[in-house]
Amino acid sequence: MVVSLTYKQVLRIISFPVYALYSDNFYVRDGLVLLNEKVIDDRNQSGDTLGKRRLQTPHKLVRLSKAYEEFFDIILENSPIYIDSKGGIFSYDKTEWHTVKSVRVKKREILETHTRLWCWGINFPFILRKPHQGKGWAEILYLKGRPWKLYGLSEERQADKRRKI
Repeated sequence: MVVSLTYKQVLRIISFPVYALYSDNFYVRDGLVLLNEKVIDDRNQSGDTLGKRRLQTPHKLVRLSKAYEEFFDIILENSPIYIDSKGGIFSYDKTEWHTVKSVRVKKREILETHTRLWCWGINFPFILRKPHQGKGWAEILYLKGRPWKLYGLSEERQADKRRKI
């Protein structure tokens, strides 16, 4: 019942946001997806999304406390099982190794709602939601040899490392 997906499949099939399920002891009974006798999804209710069906159900619900808004959030997490906003249950298999490199921060543009972070050797900025101060090094995840996502920030240069995504 749990579909195992790789990163290319997640990008094509899954509807975000997704929510972490911290146990794989769920089961389906009479249209209800249950975990520890509490409802994760009530497929008997009308509605095309998990949220709409959860609002309509009279049953006691499992709390979905951790939401992931984009694919990169799943990469950083190690949760075993997820449920997407359409009610599909899946696990994410990390299959490919990619490099994380430290790159010196060139400049910061602090704006009202976000900060643009420019790095040496990269011709596009990384957008941070919170205002950024200090930390002169950015750890960048490279996908197939090209800079892709901001993985983290640090005070000092970190050694290059490999991460499985």
